[in-house]
Amino acid sequence: ILSDSMPKGKARELMLKLLTSTVGNLSGLDSTAALTGPLARGDVQVISRHLEALENNPALLQFYKSSSLLGIDLLLKEEHDSKRRRNLSKIKKLLEA
Repeated sequence: ILSDSMPKGKARELMLKLLTSTVGNLSGLDSTAALTGPLARGDVQVISRHLEALENNPALLQFYKSSSLLGIDLLLKEEHDSKRRRNLSKIKKLLEA
């Protein structure tokens, strides 16, 4: 979703869209079903690129990490597929670094 050629302000815009979507989903779904995007998919590569794109914005990076860690904890409680659990664990380590 984010690339090296993307303007840094675009990262914020995309993150706001993702958060808006998630908050909208919370009104009709349980907490894990409301999660969207690369976190919900367990997409390690995309999360890694997001973290790189946010390196120059410490406040937004910390918010991204904190909110994503909450999501990871919810997902790990309900995920039974071993491959997805491994991916979620990899993402959690990236976020905790």
